[in-house]
Amino acid sequence: KFFAGQLGFTYGGLAVDKAMQRRGLVSMIESGSVPATEVGKYNYYAAGFAFDLKDFAAAESSLKAAIAAGYNGDDVKGLLAEAQNSAGRPADALATIKGMVDSAAAAGQTPAADWLERGVLISYQSKSPDAVDWAIRRAEFYPTQAGWVAAGQILRERANFGAMDSLDISRALDRAGALSTSTQAVQREYIEYLQSAVGKVGVLYPGEVIKVANQGIKATALQATDPFVRDALAEANRRLAADKASLAGLERDARAPAAAAKTVLIGADTLLSYDMADKAADLYQIALGKPGADAAGINLRLGIALIKQGKMAEAEAALAKVDGPRKGIAQLWALIAKGKTIPAA
Repeated sequence: KFFAGQLGFTYGGLAVDKAMQRRGLVSMIESGSVPATEVGKYNYYAAGFAFDLKDFAAAESSLKAAIAAGYNGDDVKGLLAEAQNSAGRPADALATIKGMVDSAAAAGQTPAADWLERGVLISYQSKSPDAVDWAIRRAEFYPTQAGWVAAGQILRERANFGAMDSLDISRALDRAGALSTSTQAVQREYIEYLQSAVGKVGVLYPGEVIKVANQGIKATALQATDPFVRDALAEANRRLAADKASLAGLERDARAPAAAAKTVLIGADTLLSYDMADKAADLYQIALGKPGADAAGINLRLGIALIKQGKMAEAEAALAKVDGPRKGIAQLWALIAKGKTIPAA
């Protein structure tokens, strides 16, 4: 059987017949005469022919046999993931890639970029609930502008966020340095940022609208002549003085012992929009003790305020308490607390 397989493999090569070559390799393996040190390699080559023939089930079987025989390099496992995905089992493919990523990370190594790219792509195309986690993990190991923006936009796409939560995503991308240059994705993100900061009635945070609009115009991601940008800037400038004048009163009302959670949060959120992070953090701490407080939302904003103060360990502790739909937003901010931001050009 071994020699018959050898002949089949040789003649298959001469005839450029991959199916014959694969049958020859399989026959040699099944004969039991292949040296034990070579069994893994033979299975790997058999899998390659099966993959070329689009027989993904056979490819997967051979690859698993190769791994079991100790031929388990990253290229083998990567091909296994491709076979599983091509066979219509993206969840298994993602589990294989996750094992590779986790092993590398546990060994103190940086996982290969192409593994993370495949994880993001397969999870996104298969509509996996883990797509956000993959995008965030890619940004953790490879903090690039494209990776950060994609993580924010996938997060938005997979959750029905309101303006306030969407605003925190935009703020994270800005803080990470992902909005410094103009690309189509960044242009879209600036519009998202402005829409969230403007709100549905009037301009919600005029100081932040002015800052973001001018920043976007400078980066050529926004056009000053765009009607939305022009009108948002005009309204924000009109309201700025009055809004700033109201800050002391908002803080005083928020600190009143009988203040409701909503009153405290209005004050905290407004102060945060002006980067008055120390006062905002104090108010978020107060809000956590109020009846009916939304702990996940408050801890998220508290984490943001602490990051703005440079209190990274405290910020991570607050962000770790965020659960539910906002967990992905908190994970983005946790990356910032850990310094996983885009290196300055």
